[in-house]
Amino acid sequence: MKITFINGGMSVSETFIYQLIKGITSSIPNTKFLTATEPFYKDGIQYSIIPFLYKPSKFKNTLIPYLGQKGKKYTWLQQQKLSSRFLLPKINETDIVFIDYGTTAVSILPSLIKLSKPFIVHFHGFDITSSLSDNFYKDQLQIVFKKASYLVAASHHIKRLLILAGASEEKVKVIRLGVNNLIALKDPWKARLESNIKNIVFIGRLTPKKNPIALIHAFKLVQQTLPETTLQIVGDGSLLSDCKSLVIKLGLQEFIHFHGSLPNDQAMQLLVDAWLYAQHSVTAPSGDQEGFAISLAEAALYELPVVSTFHNGIPENVIDGETGYLVKEFDFEAMAERIIELLNHPEKCERMGKKGCEHITQLCDPQKRIDQVMHLFESIANE
Repeated sequence: MKITFINGGMSVSETFIYQLIKGITSSIPNTKFLTATEPFYKDGIQYSIIPFLYKPSKFKNTLIPYLGQKGKKYTWLQQQKLSSRFLLPKINETDIVFIDYGTTAVSILPSLIKLSKPFIVHFHGFDITSSLSDNFYKDQLQIVFKKASYLVAASHHIKRLLILAGASEEKVKVIRLGVNNLIALKDPWKARLESNIKNIVFIGRLTPKKNPIALIHAFKLVQQTLPETTLQIVGDGSLLSDCKSLVIKLGLQEFIHFHGSLPNDQAMQLLVDAWLYAQHSVTAPSGDQEGFAISLAEAALYELPVVSTFHNGIPENVIDGETGYLVKEFDFEAMAERIIELLNHPEKCERMGKKGCEHITQLCDPQKRIDQVMHLFESIANE
């Protein structure tokens, strides 16, 4: 069996994609990995750069490249034409194609149709929320739904969105993202309680759907009650400048630290030293939503309680009142109240953190994810 894995570009935070590629390759050594950008994590994988695979921009019916000619825009039809010309020869000997993101599937749809081989599409969030505002994409997605063998969703919420958008329920399979802790833990709460440094951590792109502005306002209220508390922000994005300006405006420069984008192991070290993870995810004005919110799951593995929002797949990730707390979207006051409650009760932080670790360990086992994807391949091969 020959597998081709196609991805529109893997960022530093998307370790779950790297884990899946490596896991599939270990079982099927001749797996091809085609990606739009140089992978951040390269150990154990073989890849080819396909520079005409792009993710959608805010411009209607257009795509922009991650790399290459600055400002150059491609319509969906131009992108599909490029796909037919350059991608098809690279995948014509494959048996099954696995595609990350619905947008990538639409970009290469003519090649998939000409190839006439089974394919699976993994949906993550924006590709079944804000992207639906593009009528061309929405129409083409119906063809993807019809021709795909399976559609993979990281949460039951994404599964529901796929069905509401026109996908067949029988084709949609919920397969959780895989996470594991890169740093060995030995009684982390003993060290946390001994140091008594009450760090809060957020890891993610600084974009409207993550709403770091709301998190900063929540932290301002926390800091007024617990003045020794700090907030560590890891990530980059379109709201970075706005976030830094707000921190200055609120006089929080000494208490909020911006680390930029970090390799996964460095970001995880901040979790080891933290007391709590906070993320104020919302539905962005564009309609963009989170998928499963992988950083919350990673934080749980380090026995951290999580304070977040009732948003998309997050209630499947964080059990409200057991592994952390969830508040309504945009209610930064309620978020602050929950953070203060936890920081004032370290025994509750520890109890919820350990419960969260148990929950995510069972829910997001990387090997289980690989096995489930391999089962889909086997099911197709046996048809």
